[in-house]
Amino acid sequence: MTRLNPITFLFLSFIAGIFIHFGIACAFFLLLLIFLIFSLNESRNYILALFLIGFFVFGVFRLNLWENKEKRLWYYQLNHEKLLIQGQIKKKFSSLDNQSKYIFQVELIENEEIEENILLYMKRYPELETGDRLKMTGQLREPASRYQNYLKIYDVRFVVFDAEILYVEKCGNGFKYALSKVRLKILDIIKVIFPEPYSGFMNGIFLGEKNDLPEELNQKMRLAGLSHILVVSGYNITLIAICSNYLFSFLGRKIRIVLTGIMILFFMFLAGFDSSILRAGIMGVLSLFALWCGRIYEVFTGIFFAAFLMCLLNPMLIFYDDGFKLSFLATMGIALGAEHFKILGNNLKLNSVINDLLSVTFSAQLAVLPILVFKYHQFTFFSFISNLLVVPLIPWTMLLGAISFGFYFLYFDLSLVFGYLAWGLIELIFRIADLFYNL
Repeated sequence: MTRLNPITFLFLSFIAGIFIHFGIACAFFLLLLIFLIFSLNESRNYILALFLIGFFVFGVFRLNLWENKEKRLWYYQLNHEKLLIQGQIKKKFSSLDNQSKYIFQVELIENEEIEENILLYMKRYPELETGDRLKMTGQLREPASRYQNYLKIYDVRFVVFDAEILYVEKCGNGFKYALSKVRLKILDIIKVIFPEPYSGFMNGIFLGEKNDLPEELNQKMRLAGLSHILVVSGYNITLIAICSNYLFSFLGRKIRIVLTGIMILFFMFLAGFDSSILRAGIMGVLSLFALWCGRIYEVFTGIFFAAFLMCLLNPMLIFYDDGFKLSFLATMGIALGAEHFKILGNNLKLNSVINDLLSVTFSAQLAVLPILVFKYHQFTFFSFISNLLVVPLIPWTMLLGAISFGFYFLYFDLSLVFGYLAWGLIELIFRIADLFYNL
């Protein structure tokens, strides 16, 4: 049995407290289970046992704070009339075809001060940026029932379709605005180097941009079991750490660690703080902190600390964000199962590279299997094979893409050379997806 760091149990107790959302019995069952496992690990640490109860209560309290925020928009929604709404764009949600969606923070409604979020549907052009302030008229509506739980992640309970914009104040300053401009510039450079749909694929694996890939290709990737490769993950963080260590190799060890941490945090802001990015970033920064302190990084402590921190910021993630669940399940699967599969592969006399690939792929796929089967009804045996063929290509595709991007600023022709190499790998990935889609 894997021996857990005692602090890990504190994080688990906090998460168990949040599960009171599903009922008192569910939360207390989880707490008792944690105590059982804890007793097998640290049988005589009674002081820490008291802290477990404290963190459990803290989790209950945090969920209660989230669920009991003052909500007054429902009163205006009952009127079924167009309302005068003022506020600012909080986050660009997505863009597809001729429509964009934004998380909009309401500040005034009918000249009454209210601080709540709504989902705003707008025409795609002209595009709005994070921080832009709007004055508009629109009618509050309830989102579709299948969408309501997901929107709770963003604390959104109402949507506005086709609002009539009366006034736009472009807020061309601030950190978020600057980041959005940097992100758009990076996406534009990738589109210069790579034609469609290859640029859409590169935007996905580098910045988690999900809207640049054609819907037909998205569907093929999804049904072939390959949609997860378009999510920014731990490999992005690893690539940043390697590049940072190389760029700052002339500096002292601790300075390199600090600069690497800053680059990881900057990337997290740039990529948009989706669950997989946040999880990988937190674990990456924690591993750097362990390196700074001269301590051994414990992967399970990193996993549960990331879960604790993310649930502290937003308790709804653990219930309604499938990206959160898939990211943590895959990471847990690799941490728990990869070594066992490697032993099995060694007994079968497999090549070490193939053995490592099979071990990681099978561990991650088995861990996320319950969600894929019971929620999405999307699983075939062929998805294992498609992942075995595609996953080894992703690091090389990202590396060639990163080199191509770097040479864009130095020597454009050389940038295109590396771009063509990455282009070939992406085409191979598309062909594999098409093959397994048609099976």
